[in-house]
Amino acid sequence: AQVRNNNLDQYVESISTTIVNSKVSQAKLMRNLMQVRITVATSAAREFSRLENREEYLSQLWNASNRMEAAVPYIFQKDAKGLMDFNRAESDFHRTLVIANGNQILSCIYDNLSGMLDTAMRSIKFSASQMEKRSKDYSYLCEALQNGQTDLAVALVLVTLNTLESKVMDHYPDESAMISYA
Repeated sequence: AQVRNNNLDQYVESISTTIVNSKVSQAKLMRNLMQVRITVATSAAREFSRLENREEYLSQLWNASNRMEAAVPYIFQKDAKGLMDFNRAESDFHRTLVIANGNQILSCIYDNLSGMLDTAMRSIKFSASQMEKRSKDYSYLCEALQNGQTDLAVALVLVTLNTLESKVMDHYPDESAMISYA
């Protein structure tokens, strides 16, 4: 006899565990996680203007963006709490953007994989100026979403996350690229 559970969260969590335990390099895992975040976030930004209750989610996005902006002066002062607040707000921003679309599968996948990516992001050193620029980019994204500028919102998500992906890949260099330099 087998007991079957139809719980999507358990299924995706199982996939997440399999991914983490696989013999994939840290660089490839980070690259794949960033690609998932970019794909999911651009799709979420594209669909945002069609949401009936977008004002509720827009309020949450503005809140996260404002929290990032408020943390920046503390980051310039090298205050660890400011950095922690910024990272938490940025994570909340992405999670809200994805959850707003009401796609249970994407939300579940994102929730189960975003923790790994958030942990990796916390290990990367960003300058205070880079973080200040990111906080402004999120404000611009909120403005685009608020004004129904879907193409601009998608472009801003792509620029912001591709910049982050470059920084992640600098921190987790591809082993095959390192071997070719030897």
